[in-house]
Order: sequence, then structure tokens, then C-alpha cells
Amino acid sequence: MRKKMNNKRDIFIKAPFNKAYRFLSEAKNLPKWTTFFQELVEGKDYICVMKTPIGMCQTHCEVSNDKAASKIKIISKFEHKTETATLFLKKIPNYCHVVFYLNTPPKLDSAVRAKMLKNLEKELLVLKASLEASND
Repeated sequence: MRKKMNNKRDIFIKAPFNKAYRFLSEAKNLPKWTTFFQELVEGKDYICVMKTPIGMCQTHCEVSNDKAASKIKIISKFEHKTETATLFLKKIPNYCHVVFYLNTPPKLDSAVRAKMLKNLEKELLVLKASLEASND
């Protein structure tokens, strides 16, 4: 099994922790703030069939909680591979701190990795705007 590289980005969102947690822990919401998940094709219980730029996949979120943070692992199963990303949500006064780890292959071209991380930064801003707008 090849080792994956972790690439971290984070953002502070002025929204209740529970609201952010509920939204982020449901795979069906991924197309609402990410560009990788282009369309929710079908949602069954907690497994969603998604259209992505690299093909169809079955995606679900695995959640675990401890006193320090809540962890949401996004798992997308394609025909010949599995892709993952991990989010950590931390509750702080008046905010939710979202830390996103994008897992990429270690031999991924550095320009491609940089482009992916720049896109992730934009997606986190979309997430922030979405969660904060509904607080008004």
C-alpha cells in the first residue's frame, strides 16, 4: 500500500459547532461546497453515489468524537481505488474551527498538489459563507 501525503488547510467559521458538525458529517452535502463532488446522484442512508471529475463513486462519512475535537473521515470508493480526506472540528467560543486534511499520493506533481490545495482553500471559503449566511 502506498503512503499518502497529508495536506492541511483550516478555517474559522462563525457558526454553532453542532450546525457545522451536522452539515459536514452528511456526505450528501459535499456537492454544496466542494467542486470534486459535482453531483449527488443517489443517497441511500449514509452512503451516497456521487459524480466526480474522475468518475462515479460511493461516498460516506465516518465520524468519531473525543473531548478535543470531532473527526469526520470522508471515504470515496471508486471502481479501482479509494480516496479519503479527513476533517477535524473544534468547538471554540462563537466559532467552529474546521481543519481539513487532503490525502494525496506522495509522488503527485507539486504543481498539481498546489492547484488542489488552492482549490481546497476556495472550497473552505464557500463552506464558511454557506454556514455563516444561514446564521443571520
